[in-house]
Amino acid sequence: MELPSQTYPLGVCNDGTHAGYYHDTDTSKQGHKVHVNLQGGNLCDSAQDCQARCDQNHDGDVDNHLCTAPTKETISMDHGMFSSSASNPLHDYWHVHIPYCSSDTWAGTRNGSPDTAGFAFHGKHIFRNVMNHLSHHFNLFQATHFVLSGTSAGAFGVGLNCDDVADWLHGNNPGMDVRCIADAPDFIPWWVHSPDCPRRQPGYQDFVNEFWHRDPDHSCQAFANDPTNNITDPSSLCGILSQSYRFISTPLLILVSLQDTAISRDYGCPQDDELIMEWMVEQRGLVMQAVEEHPSIGWFVPSCPVHVITGAHWDSIAVHDVYTGEDLTARMVLDNWIKGEPGIHAVDQVTQVNPSCPQNN
Repeated sequence: MELPSQTYPLGVCNDGTHAGYYHDTDTSKQGHKVHVNLQGGNLCDSAQDCQARCDQNHDGDVDNHLCTAPTKETISMDHGMFSSSASNPLHDYWHVHIPYCSSDTWAGTRNGSPDTAGFAFHGKHIFRNVMNHLSHHFNLFQATHFVLSGTSAGAFGVGLNCDDVADWLHGNNPGMDVRCIADAPDFIPWWVHSPDCPRRQPGYQDFVNEFWHRDPDHSCQAFANDPTNNITDPSSLCGILSQSYRFISTPLLILVSLQDTAISRDYGCPQDDELIMEWMVEQRGLVMQAVEEHPSIGWFVPSCPVHVITGAHWDSIAVHDVYTGEDLTARMVLDNWIKGEPGIHAVDQVTQVNPSCPQNN
């Protein structure tokens, strides 16, 4: 469904085409439980990189281009967290999928200009416009439960929008159960990286803040902008989930591998096994610190060379809960967490090989 240009003039993709979304055809679920998913697909952070990104089709599929509005009339929404199978903890939710066409991790607000090669970065606007459209046409404010999920760059977007959307929904329905799921987000040990890793250079987060006119979650911005807190690098504090998670008050589930093959590549740029091991050790330390200081956050953290977990891997990889010792899959963690059970912390060790990792099957 395309966002009407007259009502939502800011809901545009990189190339100016109007963004849209897909929704579940089962109308009986409308106004009850709603699941909104933000698509992933990396990013671009310079005019040159965006030009290269937008000149080629994503995975060779002209209907999955990441800089323009999708052209497919329908997509398959009966898999993973969209599945209608009773084994899916979200099977009774009305599903909405928002294609990613802004290249800005769902937080940009910048109009196209010569400095951006003419590309607009309106991810924040697109998400907000879709939510408004759902409220006007699909009884969103009458829902009893709402889940915002995202994978990869979509998971970045969850971290950058979680409390904002929860505050907006609760302003219209204080009793709504609102939750957020980030699968393969930027939960990174930001100090561990090779010397020449581009996205870890000094000032990078300031740069993307300006390049996209990024608008992070306001719960973090409120803290960062308070002069009594003496925050010296607000762009990093509010732009990286492994720093901003502590400000998110909405129930949050994070699924991220210690060996995430895409995130470690782009934000650690490992060049040898020693750096990879340091990344894993420090990331696990960050996770365990979060477990101790913010026990309400749910975790599924395997030590496997995988990126997104809730698709092909959510029933195949098992991880011990750090307190109970129970073996849990990602689907089991999601099932318990969506029911409101606290203290779900499935976190692998670094030094022990997980026999359920794909390369060991």
